[in-house]
Amino acid sequence: MDAHVHFILTQCAQRMYVLKLLNRQGLPCSPLTVSAYSAIISRILYSLPVFGKFLSSELVAKIDAFLKRLKHFGYMTRIITTAELMYDADHMLFIQVCLHSHCLHIISLFLFTLMLTYDRGHIYQLPTCYSLLHKESFLTPTLYDFV
Repeated sequence: MDAHVHFILTQCAQRMYVLKLLNRQGLPCSPLTVSAYSAIISRILYSLPVFGKFLSSELVAKIDAFLKRLKHFGYMTRIITTAELMYDADHMLFIQVCLHSHCLHIISLFLFTLMLTYDRGHIYQLPTCYSLLHKESFLTPTLYDFV
């Protein structure tokens, strides 16, 4: 995970250098903010839902420091944290899966039981297992099962 985060932060630092050059050429602040979101924040957000849960506190601090530098140089209007980005990415994915037009919605109907419990903010709840036989009946697929 360390190498992946360092690679992403290196790419983002290179893109921040391009933004610095554009700033010196006289590009106004508003297009710089849009460019920072499209070139840097989108790169961090692209794989954050996948690797975000595996980040150590040291790596989160490095990403947060980089995001703080974006604010310091004036490319962002406010400081964004890694935890905020992860929460927003997970929340948006869950909202999209709940839409009937999303391809994962049909799969989620098979995986979750439809319950009318709105106290949790959504209508899905994991099915409960009552017997030990049900818990031990899942067979792990091997490579030969797909050949």
